[in-house]
Amino acid sequence: MKCRICGNGQKNASYNVRDMMFGLGDIYDYFQCSVCKCLQISEMTKDLDFKYPPNYYSYNMQSSKAKHGRIGRFIRRKRNQSAVFKKKGIGKVINDIVPNKELAFLSEVAINNDTSILDVGCGDGKLLYELKEIGLDNILGIDPFINRDITYDNGLQIKKVDIGQTKCCWDIIMFNHSLEHILDPLEALLKAKDKLHETGVIIIRTPVADTFAWEKYGTEWVQIDAPRHVHVFSLKSLGILVNNVGMNIYDVIYDSTEFQFWGSEQYMRRVPLYSGDSYLVNPKNSFITRRQMGKFKSLSRLLNKEERGDQVIAYIRKP
Repeated sequence: MKCRICGNGQKNASYNVRDMMFGLGDIYDYFQCSVCKCLQISEMTKDLDFKYPPNYYSYNMQSSKAKHGRIGRFIRRKRNQSAVFKKKGIGKVINDIVPNKELAFLSEVAINNDTSILDVGCGDGKLLYELKEIGLDNILGIDPFINRDITYDNGLQIKKVDIGQTKCCWDIIMFNHSLEHILDPLEALLKAKDKLHETGVIIIRTPVADTFAWEKYGTEWVQIDAPRHVHVFSLKSLGILVNNVGMNIYDVIYDSTEFQFWGSEQYMRRVPLYSGDSYLVNPKNSFITRRQMGKFKSLSRLLNKEERGDQVIAYIRKP
């Protein structure tokens, strides 16, 4: 088995990984490169539809109007403006109490209402919807696995197209937990580079394999997510991939959460992520206690500080 990232074919370790998200239980062969430490599925297939059932989490969002109401939307908008633009006032107070961690990574780059953003593999576009609500208009989501194009009530569009079919050029191109799903990440990043302004930034959020959770849980680690995650990068392999397209990672933030623990603990007990006993679906039915969850959160923060958390945000630009 030859690593698809660095080309190494020596001393690569093989693993059998169970599909546990929906409890299907199918076993998939993975291997980890002995050099770059990328964990990757052994058999490649272009027929990915069977891996994404209709109730897959990336394709299930209600309109914000129906979901939150006018007051709720106002509160969320103020909080999200603070999370993205670092605005002060009531938004900062709300964001300090109930932070939007899913948008905070954008505050690390220069962004304003005119910034153009492309989100690759965005599913139903939940994150982009929030950005549209705070005044960012030059944004687009694309995902080849949605059934059809989507247009939301606030004007946001999600297109069923490949990145090569989008306009040029973008200030920010995001792979927000999507690059690990792509069969050919090198090709995807090359296309992204071609669509990026010379001063633009590519942001990749992704699980990373050479970390504490992989060491502790092995094939029960929830973020392997077989077979949907084709490549679970290490930071080293992600750096190799980025360098191979002629770009550089200029900053890395570890942003793992307690999910790495409670999700993996469930899998060890054969509790699927989307079962009635899952903490995600029904916390009251879960064997995970509040005390345990508190410990998981504390340990996640510690691991992030030590750069051993199980996911990262990588900021990339042209040399």
